[in-house]
Amino acid sequence: MVPEELKVQIYANLKRGLPLMALEEIRKNAPENVKKAAESLLENPSAVKELEEDWRDILTLIYFAHFSLITNEMMGMEGLVSWSVSSLNAAKLARKLNIPELEARTASNAAKALSLMNMPERANRAYIEADRIYRSLEKTEENLRGFVANLNDFGAFCIEQEKFDRAEELLMEALSIVEENRELFKSEILGEILSNLGSLMTELRKFDEAKKYYDESERIFRDLIEEDEKYVVDLATVLNNQGALYREIKLFDEAEKKFNESKQIFEEMAERNEFYKGFLGDTMTNLAVIYKKTGRFEEAEKAFLKDIELKKELVAKNPAYLKSYAHSLDNISDFYKETGKESEAKKYREEANKIYERLMRSKEPKPRTDFPAA
Repeated sequence: MVPEELKVQIYANLKRGLPLMALEEIRKNAPENVKKAAESLLENPSAVKELEEDWRDILTLIYFAHFSLITNEMMGMEGLVSWSVSSLNAAKLARKLNIPELEARTASNAAKALSLMNMPERANRAYIEADRIYRSLEKTEENLRGFVANLNDFGAFCIEQEKFDRAEELLMEALSIVEENRELFKSEILGEILSNLGSLMTELRKFDEAKKYYDESERIFRDLIEEDEKYVVDLATVLNNQGALYREIKLFDEAEKKFNESKQIFEEMAERNEFYKGFLGDTMTNLAVIYKKTGRFEEAEKAFLKDIELKKELVAKNPAYLKSYAHSLDNISDFYKETGKESEAKKYREEANKIYERLMRSKEPKPRTDFPAA
């Protein structure tokens, strides 16, 4: 059995999202056989197999929680799979051990990973479950931060799924909490919420509101980059979205400037991590549309083809990108049809349709967990 006083210390760290601190408590204070398993846990999780159930559950939870919470290192497709599996298993064990704070946090991480893996139904269930748990928790500083992060991510997900009313509810609630508790939140979460609201208002064609949100988000991330370059990806996302806004209101020169700056950032990021090729491809499509609308058809064709090249590279390594690749094929097919190249348009449309038929016949792969639905 785990001594009650030690369990309290371990759980306190897990509730705060500090699994390595929880592991350190075990290394210092547990029985020798448990200490030995704890020492090698992150490299050899099977070391817990010989322990009694209470210790085995706690150490396994620490293992999965650790890998669930290292989000910045999980941006390749293999990393996303590991992130989702670790998060789902951590949430399941946190429920078993009655640590709802950690269950909510890891369920939210699972939702984000599943969304990035193009598994929207499972992502939606995980977001709903995280939201339900967070609403039941005491409103401590840590819980409020986790709740707002989930509201923001869930809101962005709802925009992608075209559930705009729900997205507005979630994002406005997140913004209200941050504004009422400004001292608790870092600037980047406010920047992310404002950027997502800008995207939503663009979809709702409330362009003045969208511009207001985007401008403030851009200012926040440009200030943050002065302190830490990691925020360039956030800036690139805002710039891309701003470009889409300017394109909608036919300010094509302004749109092109935003897309080009975003393109430069994603090119540099894609050289370091192929995960960002998808974002670069989407930016190329945005530029292609601007080129087309301003009569620069040769440049438009090159940009559309570059997007297809990037998405094809991603599909070769992970079929989760098939739908995105098919959309890219649709885009260039539409372009060729508009410019009178019917045979080229037909070729790309047929390839896209084959992918859509394949996706309709297939089922989403099941993640290796039995995390309960909401």
